[in-house]
Amino acid sequence: MTKINKRDLSIILIVMLLIAVAYVLRLPDTIIVNSFPRVCGILRSFIYIGLYIAWGISVRNRIIQNQVRHYMTTVSILIVFWFLIRTINYHFIPDDTMPVWERYLWYNYYLGMLFIPQLGVLIALSIGKPENYHLPKKTELLYIPTVLLFLLVITNDLHQLVFTFTGSTNVPLSGDYKYSIGYYMIVA
Repeated sequence: MTKINKRDLSIILIVMLLIAVAYVLRLPDTIIVNSFPRVCGILRSFIYIGLYIAWGISVRNRIIQNQVRHYMTTVSILIVFWFLIRTINYHFIPDDTMPVWERYLWYNYYLGMLFIPQLGVLIALSIGKPENYHLPKKTELLYIPTVLLFLLVITNDLHQLVFTFTGSTNVPLSGDYKYSIGYYMIVA
């Protein structure tokens, strides 16, 4: 077992403190959260974004195998992207005033939801291989279903095969929907 040095211990303590602060900012019955709910939500999101960026940098610096490092960095970028669009959607887009923007931000959640598991498969196939190992070209075919499923989500307004909007208005709102066959294909 390796001994933890002071630098590693301080990093662990800082991360734990940031997670604790983010947790306190989420508690609904605290004076701070009740007084400044939007600020607390934004601050909590930026704490998580900062932690994901730090994790991505850490992974980039510690992983030797080139392809795994590339995939893990991409996972980190996708997580940060997801949290950024989530933060924009929930904290900067006024409720029900910009339903099209809100909906397309919501559709973009699926970029990470689809590509992170796919990158996980590619990482699993690359682990334990030599430093300069590259997966065979035929593994790139794994991107085809993922890209097609993402295109299915992002073009949902044209066909409603992923989400069917049931609102009485012509502009579908993100909260007024049902799942359709495309959603179940994505989940599978």
